[in-house]
Amino acid sequence: MQQKAWMEKNYYHSRFSVLFLCSLLYIFLSASDAAAAPPLPGPSSIRSEAAALLRWKESLEGPHGNLTYDLKTWTPPSGAATSRPKVSVSPCSWEGIICNSAGSVTEIHLQDRGLRGTLDELSLSSFPSLAHLDLSGNLLEGVLQNLSFSSINNLIHLDLSDNDFYGTLDNLSSSPGLTYLDVSRNGLHGRFPSNIRETLPQLTHLYVSGNRLSGTLPPLFNNWTNLNSLGLDSNNFSGSIPPEIGKLAKLEILDLSYNQLNGSIPEEIGGLVNLVSLHLMNNSLSGVIPSSIGNLSDLGYLSLHGNSISSSIPQEIGHLGNLVLVDLGSNLLGGIIPKSIGGLLKLNFLHIVFNNIPGSIPSEIGNLTSLYYLNASHNSLGSIPSEIGNLTSLLSLDASHNYLSGNIPRSWSNLGSLYDLRLDGNRLSGGPIPPEIGSLTNLTFLSLDLNRISGPIPQEMGSLLSVGNLSLSNNSLIGPLPSSLGNLSRLEGLYLDGNHIFGPIPPEIGELQRVSVLDLSGNRSPRLCASSSSSNVFTSIGIDFVGRSLQS
Repeated sequence: MQQKAWMEKNYYHSRFSVLFLCSLLYIFLSASDAAAAPPLPGPSSIRSEAAALLRWKESLEGPHGNLTYDLKTWTPPSGAATSRPKVSVSPCSWEGIICNSAGSVTEIHLQDRGLRGTLDELSLSSFPSLAHLDLSGNLLEGVLQNLSFSSINNLIHLDLSDNDFYGTLDNLSSSPGLTYLDVSRNGLHGRFPSNIRETLPQLTHLYVSGNRLSGTLPPLFNNWTNLNSLGLDSNNFSGSIPPEIGKLAKLEILDLSYNQLNGSIPEEIGGLVNLVSLHLMNNSLSGVIPSSIGNLSDLGYLSLHGNSISSSIPQEIGHLGNLVLVDLGSNLLGGIIPKSIGGLLKLNFLHIVFNNIPGSIPSEIGNLTSLYYLNASHNSLGSIPSEIGNLTSLLSLDASHNYLSGNIPRSWSNLGSLYDLRLDGNRLSGGPIPPEIGSLTNLTFLSLDLNRISGPIPQEMGSLLSVGNLSLSNNSLIGPLPSSLGNLSRLEGLYLDGNHIFGPIPPEIGELQRVSVLDLSGNRSPRLCASSSSSNVFTSIGIDFVGRSLQS
């Protein structure tokens, strides 16, 4: 019996010891985990964030003066002092504020609010979980390099664009975790930091457009392999484009337009194999378009407008089957347009205005059935193919001020979507205006002046019911005005000067109530006269006949 009692005593003593040791182990491990994990934001931390936002609100003005109306959800609890709320208040339901599951602010979205003031009263250290800050499109001001984001270790997205911040791009190293930075359209000046790659190694999107930054572009692109978008446009950068730019293999958007860059486009640009948008317009670039551009198979937008690029359009451009927009206008391009351009089946916009391009537009252009806008004006082109009649989606065609000869192709009657047709300043001849032109019923602007077109004005012109401006001046048109022109109820300007038109003005034309300009000067035939009815109508709506050859 004594032995049994002794055994039971030892059993419970051993069991207690094991439980005691397990409890100690659990307490030790729990303490270790607590030390390793960051503390969750408690009520005091959340109150601190709310108080910081309310203090900042008090320092701001909005488009309606104070912010009683704007940010109206940013209010302390009833009876709480703004600067030191006594009771718990969470900003997570306030407009523009996003919180995590613990109730801490992670995102602030206050773009396009018309807010006026500074960031001086916004205590950024009060927001340890802040990852996304968007204050774009306001009237905020302050010295950019004086703003420190070093206390926000989680900040990855910062958008201060379209404000009035000034200063330089220095001190950006205080936010090494940033992946997105936009400070476009402020008042920044100074040089582009040469160490930006080292200070912001995680950056994928950088936009500093529309400032007053100057100097040359440093060759900082060697190892900046994460960069996806780079917008340096509308500044005062000078010098050449560094060839190292070709090492940004992940780059999809590159905009260096509206600067003072010179030299040639580097051949290394062909290394940007993921590029979707390339904008280099309005600089002082010269040389040729490198053939390596044909490597950019994902390219959708190519704008080299407003430079001094010479030579010809490279044959390799035909490899860029994803192109939607090509703007090569206002350069010194010569050489014929390559037939390979017919491979750009997704092209919507082709702009080659103000160059020295000779020869003909190739017939392969008829393959571009997605084309909406074609501007080939102010070149030395000799002919336009009838295959343009295949471009049934075309909205605007401008081939003015070239050396085009022959007649307007009858196949162009298929261009039923066309609203703007400009062929003025050419050598078109070969007969009268084709009557099929009456099929272009969506035309609002038609200019055929300064050519050698002969014959009468076709009655079918009266089918252009949408036309507002009709210019046929300085040709060799002959005969009377067709009465069908009286159908053009939207007509505002009718220019027929410098032809051989004779006979009375049809009374139907006198009923056109919107006409403000009727120019018949330079039609020298003494038989040109206005019928009494049309003359009276024109006088009643204030139309002044231009020229002295009109007799009543």
